[in-house]
Amino acid sequence: MATTTKSTVNKNGSATANAKSQATTNTATKPAASANDLIGRVTTTLKKTYKVNLNDRKKRVALKVYHALREKMGLDLQTQVRKNNGTFDWQKWNNKVFVLLFGKPEAPKYSAPVMAKIASYFYDTISEEPTQAVADLVEFNRQSLERRNAILEQSEDEDLEGDDEEFDDSVLDDEDDLDAAAESDLDEGDDEDDLDDDDEDFEDEEDDELE
Repeated sequence: MATTTKSTVNKNGSATANAKSQATTNTATKPAASANDLIGRVTTTLKKTYKVNLNDRKKRVALKVYHALREKMGLDLQTQVRKNNGTFDWQKWNNKVFVLLFGKPEAPKYSAPVMAKIASYFYDTISEEPTQAVADLVEFNRQSLERRNAILEQSEDEDLEGDDEEFDDSVLDDEDDLDAAAESDLDEGDDEDDLDDDDEDFEDEEDDELE
């Protein structure tokens, strides 16, 4: 009887443990399954409504790594070519040479980790650990985009300043025309003293060249 009771307890204990394990697995799986279902619905709805597909996380990371590698290698090549008194053609590099090696931006030939591996081979600023190498290139891309936006903003501000100067010049030109007309009237009919014109000099600011 004792042996039978022990066996029964073990079986019941094992069954209980298995049930708890299965319940835990089901609980952990449900959110993932629910999220996947929702992703499918979102993707289908957006495609049906707007006729477009949004890039997922994997594609977005690959695109950032692609651009970072292209720019980093391009800058390096530009420096080396200039040392030999040559001229580096960015259009050729971006649209022909790099595309030949790594594919087009919207359809890279290689995954983000593979491209990151290439970067880590050439540059000590990129980690040799795949995940970190990808992160390094993503950060490089972020900083590059930040610099470009700052340059663009500065350029737009300078354009606005130029427009203001042109506006001021046109107003002053109109005032000069009125002064000239007034002087002409005085010369024709009155003996009053001539009016003195105040000449104003305007200096045009040169736009800073973007390197």
